[in-house]
Amino acid sequence: MNTFKTLKLGKTLTLGTALICMLAAAPFTAFAQEEYKPNRRDNMPTREQVKEIEKMGYSGILPQTSFRYSFFHKAGASPDDINMRLVIPLPIQGCTKIVPFEAETEIQGKALMIDIEFPFVMLDRDAKDKYACNQNKMTGKDIVLSRSELMGKEINEIRIRSKYGVLPYKLTLTPDMINMEAKNDPMKRSYEYWFLPQETVVLTVPMFKGDLIHYNDQLQQLARIARARGLVPIEQEVPDYMPLPNNANRFYFLDKDGRVLAELADSEGHMTLGTLYTTEEFYGPDGKYDKEIELEITASTPLQTD
Repeated sequence: MNTFKTLKLGKTLTLGTALICMLAAAPFTAFAQEEYKPNRRDNMPTREQVKEIEKMGYSGILPQTSFRYSFFHKAGASPDDINMRLVIPLPIQGCTKIVPFEAETEIQGKALMIDIEFPFVMLDRDAKDKYACNQNKMTGKDIVLSRSELMGKEINEIRIRSKYGVLPYKLTLTPDMINMEAKNDPMKRSYEYWFLPQETVVLTVPMFKGDLIHYNDQLQQLARIARARGLVPIEQEVPDYMPLPNNANRFYFLDKDGRVLAELADSEGHMTLGTLYTTEEFYGPDGKYDKEIELEITASTPLQTD
């Protein structure tokens, strides 16, 4: 190798080594790329824009004048909390964009004012996963109320106000229950919700065919097993307690010493408490006969809908 080539190769190796040293010494952040954030306008209208759209006669794909309400207690929440849920009674299916329900509360005298803005729903033509949109869903709003505040201020009326007018309801509130009665519609049944004590345990027989309340032998079997485990019927503490109409085959007991609740805590909220026996008609070689069936009694902590 001649002297010129040797000098050129040495110079190249020296520069390469220097460059590697510079790269190693340079901080990593100097070469990190910034997050790419292209400019885009949000095509979801604001509530003020929705009001302007409605002035032009477009109301979205949901009714804007009717809703339903219910009460529930959220698991793990303060015993003082009352959750009031407002929902539009029409399910939505398909790809949509939703300006959500809005609600504000204010106490005026002995009335609780609830000002609401209805949700505004539009078709979402830009949705990527059309299949995921094909799920029925409701639009609603949960309002957290304080039981002690409402009782302390002797609130006896709830007025739900929207741009369409005011719906007044007579309110009855006790430590055990809440009742709402529509003042302008005497034919409409009042809504009643009972608060469950914290030590409540729910017993069910999931595989029982029919409503257990109408089968006294099996119902008393369930009660005996409950008593053997130290549970007492909720009616002993709250004589007038009445579950919601759709809660058939759910029976409410109180665990005063906490032993069953402790087991439930270790069993993710549900477990088998015992068994009861019933009979079902079967056909055998000698014809029809009553076969004894053993069914599990399940204990669980209350659901949000209890």
